[in-house]
Amino acid sequence: MPFSEIFLAKLRVTPILNRDKPLMTLRATPWSGLAQALTKLAPFAPQRRDPAGEAHLYYRRACLAASEERYDVALVFCGKALEVEPRHLPTRLLAAQIYDRGQHDGDRAIAAYRKVISLAGYDGEDPYCAAAREALDALVQSRVAMAAPISA
Repeated sequence: MPFSEIFLAKLRVTPILNRDKPLMTLRATPWSGLAQALTKLAPFAPQRRDPAGEAHLYYRRACLAASEERYDVALVFCGKALEVEPRHLPTRLLAAQIYDRGQHDGDRAIAAYRKVISLAGYDGEDPYCAAAREALDALVQSRVAMAAPISA
C-alpha cells in the first residue's frame, strides 16, 4: 500500500478528483466539517470566566506568599485578584494588613483599611468591615501614642 493511501486512511478522508484543478483534493468527513464549523464559531461563544473563583485563587496565593513573608509577591497577587474582581474584600483586607504589619507603611494601610470599610458599606456586621475597623483603630491609636509627648 503506497504511503499516500496509508496517510489518507489515517485521516479518514476520501480522495476525489477536482475537474477544475488537475491535482487531487481531499473530501472531509462529516466530523471534520463539524470541527471546522466549531472552530469558526468559537470566537463568538461567550467566555466562561469565573471572576470570583479566579480572584479567590489569587487571594490564596497572596496568603501563601504573605505567610512566607514575601510581602512584595503577596501584593502582586493581591493586585491581580483586584484586577479580576475589584470588590473582593478578603484581598483588600489582606493588602491592608500587609501594608500595616508587613511593610510598616501606615499611610497606605490607613487608606486600604478605609477602602475595605467603604466597600463593605460601613456595615459593622460584615466580618471584613469589623476587622478593618479594629485594625484601623489600633493603627491610629498607636500613631497618636507615638506622636504624644512623653510627660515625666
